[in-house]
Amino acid sequence: MSLTKYKQKRIQILIALFILIAVSLLLFFLNKEFTDDKIIGGDRDSNGCLGPAGYSWNASEQECVREWEVGDARYQINNFQSCIDAGYPAMESHPRQCRTLGGRLFVEEIE
Repeated sequence: MSLTKYKQKRIQILIALFILIAVSLLLFFLNKEFTDDKIIGGDRDSNGCLGPAGYSWNASEQECVREWEVGDARYQINNFQSCIDAGYPAMESHPRQCRTLGGRLFVEEIE
């Protein structure tokens, strides 16, 4: 291979490398321009509930819930016994206490 053929081959390789780098940079910046930083399915409502995952705000519980998972008893919690009946554990204190996932605290009334 003569010197001129070597130079031609070298120039062809450099041109191909330059084109490859240019196309890579172009694709990188186009991808960056059209991508959204927002996570798909990560939309939260004004109360912080993740709607795409099925959560909605329950005002009586003051928390995000999946209504089909919790049942009707959960929405009627208004005293210590209804908290226990809904399946929340009783804290062994005196008087006993029951706390919902939303942080509502009910204290057993001792007569």
